[in-house]
Amino acid sequence: MAPPREPKHAEREKAWAYPVVANGRLYIRDRDRLWCYDVKDPKAPK
Repeated sequence: MAPPREPKHAEREKAWAYPVVANGRLYIRDRDRLWCYDVKDPKAPK
């Protein structure tokens, strides 16, 4: 799955939310959006 397009913000505006990995998922937040990606290794034990 491709990452989402870069959000459009006012010039020089920064996003300060840190990405988080929990339970094999990567969470990325930007303002009013939240993306979640399954990043768990399929070969990892359950």
